[in-house]
Amino acid sequence: MKKRNVEKISFRKAKMKDMSIYFKWANDDVTRKSSINSKKISYIEHKQWFIEKLKNKYSNLLIFKNQNKLIGQVRLD
Repeated sequence: MKKRNVEKISFRKAKMKDMSIYFKWANDDVTRKSSINSKKISYIEHKQWFIEKLKNKYSNLLIFKNQNKLIGQVRLD
């Protein structure tokens, strides 16, 4: 079994500059198949949603990195 270097995993709050990677991940085929609504999301819809989530004090968008590679995200509402 290959050992993974989990000590290098870090996270931070998402920023406006992360909007396009969130959009890419949200429209990934596997992600869409696992979602309640499987239709693709338009960029305009996504942009409105993303901006509102960043403004919302009850919502936290966290983005994870392993070394310098973005590897995933979590939303806490």
